[in-house]
Amino acid sequence: MTDKDIMVLRRQTSRRTVLTIKIAIPAMILLNVIAGVLNLRLSSRFASLAGTTFRDVIAQWFAGIDVNGQYPGLFVKATERWTTSLMQFAVAIIFTIMIAVTLKRIARDKRTLAFIDETRNEQVSAGYVANRAEPEK
Repeated sequence: MTDKDIMVLRRQTSRRTVLTIKIAIPAMILLNVIAGVLNLRLSSRFASLAGTTFRDVIAQWFAGIDVNGQYPGLFVKATERWTTSLMQFAVAIIFTIMIAVTLKRIARDKRTLAFIDETRNEQVSAGYVANRAEPEK
């Protein structure tokens, strides 16, 4: 492992990077969940304005909208909002997985850096020069 690789590892495990990840990604998760809930409510309201129920919207979404069919505009809008809310919930799940993987990677990189530092300290105390296998004389 070169010094440049170690420098990159140190930058990726810095407090600033970890803090940014721990604040930014949960904020995006929260934003997507809130937007998904709001789209669900909007879909329900559009369905009621169209004279149907939210259950009808979900059933029609699973059945699919026929291209040649005649649907009220608000019913189609309700189905659209239902689809958008599902996508936003899916994005929130993806961000949740992403933050878990990223934090695991950072923990692994910290262990790697600790091992490298420990190995270098042992080599220095034993009298070895970096990139050599023989002790200094």
